[in-house]
Amino acid sequence: MDTTRLAAGFPTLNRVSRIVVRGLAKSYGDLPVLEPLDLDIEAGSFVSLIGPSGCGKTTLVRLAAGLEPASAGVVTLDGHPPAVARAAKRVAMVPQQPGLLPWRTVEANARLLLDVRRSANPTDAADPVALLHEVGLGSFLQAHPHELSGGMQQRDR
Repeated sequence: MDTTRLAAGFPTLNRVSRIVVRGLAKSYGDLPVLEPLDLDIEAGSFVSLIGPSGCGKTTLVRLAAGLEPASAGVVTLDGHPPAVARAAKRVAMVPQQPGLLPWRTVEANARLLLDVRRSANPTDAADPVALLHEVGLGSFLQAHPHELSGGMQQRDR
């Protein structure tokens, strides 16, 4: 078995995908939010989207992640559509606002998906506590979201 490949032919997770955008556009009814755009992001690149509020930055990211359909154009990640990339767990998005439940501790928030989908949990699911330690939140396991800085809240997500 070739261990350098994952689902749908994606390379292993230690490699960043190349993103290609061709003619990508998005409109909500008569309101154009994103004009046709061509973009190439090479593997390993660091990219910042900068612009005024409402110019389409978040829309572009949501389209690239396949979280909403484009009005026109195409996005590929290593030659695959976003849906395939999502299925292979190659796409993630951190929201602008943390979605932490204020009554749950940091540890409980990190375990939320495992708690909600108990029957669908793989036996090899990552340990949320180990991941919290890895991102520097190990000493805040019993803290609540209001006790964390904004950056810490984003890491907990």
